[in-house]
Amino acid sequence: MNTVAHDSPSAQPRGTDLAAPVRLLWEPLKSFGLAETSSGIILLAATVAALLWANLCTSGYNGFWETKGTLSIGRFTIEHSLRDWVNDGLMTIFFLSVGLEIKREMLVGELSSFRQAILPVVAAAGGMLIPALLFSWCAWDSDMINGWGIPTATDIAFALGAITMVGKNLPPGLRIFLVALAIADDLGAVLVIALFYSSGINIIALLWAGMLFVFLCLCNRMGIRWWIWYAAWGLFLWFLVSLSGIHATIAGVLLAISIPSWTRFDLPRYVRSLHISYHYLERRSRNYESTLADARLLSAIDSIDRATKFAQPTLHQVESTLSPWVSFVIMPLFALANAGVAINNVSLDILREPLAHGIAAGLIIGKPLGIFLGTFIIVKLGLASLPRYCNWSHILGMGMLGGIGFTMALFVAGLSVHSPQQMDIARLSILCSSFIACIIGFIFLRLQPPYQTQGIIKKSEMIIPQVEEAEEEAHNNEAERKEEAQDSKNTEKEEKDQESQEKPQSQATEKTNSQATEGQAAPPKAAGKPQTQPAEKQTKANKPRKKR
Repeated sequence: MNTVAHDSPSAQPRGTDLAAPVRLLWEPLKSFGLAETSSGIILLAATVAALLWANLCTSGYNGFWETKGTLSIGRFTIEHSLRDWVNDGLMTIFFLSVGLEIKREMLVGELSSFRQAILPVVAAAGGMLIPALLFSWCAWDSDMINGWGIPTATDIAFALGAITMVGKNLPPGLRIFLVALAIADDLGAVLVIALFYSSGINIIALLWAGMLFVFLCLCNRMGIRWWIWYAAWGLFLWFLVSLSGIHATIAGVLLAISIPSWTRFDLPRYVRSLHISYHYLERRSRNYESTLADARLLSAIDSIDRATKFAQPTLHQVESTLSPWVSFVIMPLFALANAGVAINNVSLDILREPLAHGIAAGLIIGKPLGIFLGTFIIVKLGLASLPRYCNWSHILGMGMLGGIGFTMALFVAGLSVHSPQQMDIARLSILCSSFIACIIGFIFLRLQPPYQTQGIIKKSEMIIPQVEEAEEEAHNNEAERKEEAQDSKNTEKEEKDQESQEKPQSQATEKTNSQATEGQAAPPKAAGKPQTQPAEKQTKANKPRKKR
């Protein structure tokens, strides 16, 4: 007899292949990863870990992240510390993810039309301009004026986590508006970094990077959709951009622009491919032996997988693949490398530093003011309207959450501040200001009444909740009546069943009693002679006597 060795458990054919102890750990982690607040919680945990590490072992923290690493190709050499490799290398993948999201939203999302895009774009522009002006005003007479870009960006992970924790009091359109605003804000941050925080431009490397970008766009036009093709050339693009003097993370945005967003989706061909595979899977017996021994089964599964991947745009494949890595690996590593501040090295003199004043004013005051003014101007000009069921209090509260500038603020601070002491001041100011903006925005939005009961609905629409309440009350009454009728039917059925059970018992008892009575009244039977009465005599006896 041939036996097949199984390297996976077959005792659980209908569920997961994980063993029970592993499944007990995996299921909560899976649920946590799917929650909207999970990335913000992981980022917060990494920030706390960085602060603890920097204060408990300051020399170890700084020594680890200042360790040098070198990459050289021919006569071109790039040497960075571990912190710079995280900021310039891993954050390029973050900017690639941001670029893919911006491209998708501009093609089919919230930024795909002028009327949809004008409100979040202008609100984001106001949320960048006012903080930059306030920072410049606070740091005008100091050498920190170059840090005006620090308070201009919003951390989407923390902002979305905060607005999700507020609960269901907020209208759904407010969250959509925040996502669109954050995407437009990221686009502005990319432009700020590319235009204002690049120095020492190398024209030759920049020309080579430009030619490689044009080549990748031509590959897109020629129908090349393999993501591995763009990933391989993307490494060369990153290397050339980093040599050009422009910040290396811009290579991620350029690569995102060149990645195909189209697909030649042939629906009949796709359905036909699935149909052929489905027929074989349907005929296959229901056993759970090793699939490795069934070549036709593996072929059917591969056919379905190829057809499905061919139907998906490359942009969607890359974005969905990068999303968990960016949220749970790259962003926490960035926070771990950049959020560590030794508190004992910072005195109360920070309160008199123009850098701290500018960051605090930009994030806590400038962000909500700029977002609110940008939205107010566009709505009053009639170019757009507020999201459905949103009022101006919602916009102001969302602007307060826009002051959470954690990730991008730390990133721009690393580009604009070069003194270690000033960098510690910038980090601590960003952390404190982002925390204050988060708490103020959360409390403000939490105190807002539920959006259904606010007076933002027109008078002609105010009857709708009353009608819905009346319909709901009638529906509840009808359900109660049906439940009472069902209960009465059940009671009657139980009584009938009880009667039907008692009736045979009573009949049996009566029959037993009658037999006992007849046995007492009847004469003793002769042995061997059955006591039978002729049918005629029984009939005559049973006939009633006629009255005279």
